[in-house]
Amino acid sequence: MIRTAQSALGHGCRKLDLFFMVGLPRQTRESALANIDFCEDIHRACGMDKRLYYFVAPLAPFLDPAARPSKSPRASASSAWPPLWPIIYATSRPPAGSSS
Repeated sequence: MIRTAQSALGHGCRKLDLFFMVGLPRQTRESALANIDFCEDIHRACGMDKRLYYFVAPLAPFLDPAARPSKSPRASASSAWPPLWPIIYATSRPPAGSSS
């Protein structure tokens, strides 16, 4: 996740939105609050870049029924993953010579 954010920023994205879902099955209060620490880790690892934006919402923007957490929540709760499933949206810079 951090390497992906660093790469997107390094390749010139204008804005990077990070969405964190809360209220997933078997999520604890502690794991939900751990997202704050994770966001701080991302922010520090990315040099406190002002193009990073963080959003936390209940099951937002969506949980795709075909996604791994929907099909096998126990397997998806692995401690190897961040506490929640972040969704990244990066806005890339316009092509060279474009007027946007």
